[in-house]
Amino acid sequence: MGQISLYSNIKIDKEKGTPVYLQVANALIKEIQSGRLRPATKMMGIKSLATLMKVNKSTIEKVYMELELQQWIKSIPRKGTFVSEKLPNFQPRKWKGQPKSIVKKKSKQAP
Repeated sequence: MGQISLYSNIKIDKEKGTPVYLQVANALIKEIQSGRLRPATKMMGIKSLATLMKVNKSTIEKVYMELELQQWIKSIPRKGTFVSEKLPNFQPRKWKGQPKSIVKKKSKQAP
C-alpha cells in the first residue's frame, strides 16, 4: 500500500467533538500499531499531508507534535520525520471534551 493511499484512508469527522488533530494522530497511531506504518518509515511532510487531508498546516504540526511527545515518531532536522524504531507501549489518547466550568456558588441575598 502506498503512503498516499494510507494517509487518504484517514477519515475526519468534524461533527464528532474530538479535535481534528487528535483524530488524525489516533488514526496514525493505529496505522503504526497495525504495521502499515513500520518503524523507521519516513512520514509524509507536514505541508503535503495538510494538502492531502484538506486541513490547515498547523493542524498537522499539532499531530506531529502529539505523536512525537508520545514517542510514536521522531523528527530529524533536515532529514524528515520517521516512525520511531522503539514504539511506546500505550494506546491512543482519548478526548474527554472541554473541562467542566467551575460552578459558582450562589451568594445568599439578604431578605
